[in-house]
Amino acid sequence: MKSDREYLQKAIDLSRRCEPCSGSYCVGAVIVTQDGREFGGYTHETGAHNHAEEEAVVKAMAAGVSLSGAAMYSSMEPCSKRASKPVSCSQLLMRHGFRKVVYALNEPPLFTECSGDRDLRAAGIEVVVLDEFAEQVREVNRHLLK
Repeated sequence: MKSDREYLQKAIDLSRRCEPCSGSYCVGAVIVTQDGREFGGYTHETGAHNHAEEEAVVKAMAAGVSLSGAAMYSSMEPCSKRASKPVSCSQLLMRHGFRKVVYALNEPPLFTECSGDRDLRAAGIEVVVLDEFAEQVREVNRHLLK
């Protein structure tokens, strides 16, 4: 089985596929289910308002797998508020019963004050921040983080 660092690097690599825009961060996400299946996605992969975590969840659901107990690896802290949709990424992870979330960079307060980390921890989800990867995420998002 791969390490948290390997899965997080995979998520960051996915974020590089995202087309930079002024209205959202370029984020990549990888889900690892209890049985070791992997599903990845990146911001706007299939729709203009879709976040990376959401893209990965949709793929896993389409494959008919349970996300209860799964781990989410996201290049950036899962959002706690959405302007474009009623359910945030952190709410989505809580609803599906994720047990662990690993990310590299807290969401900067450019669009909103994010409380995803705090909300996930309050829900009993293990949260791991591997900030040694944060510079890669800043570089991917240099269009917003000048």
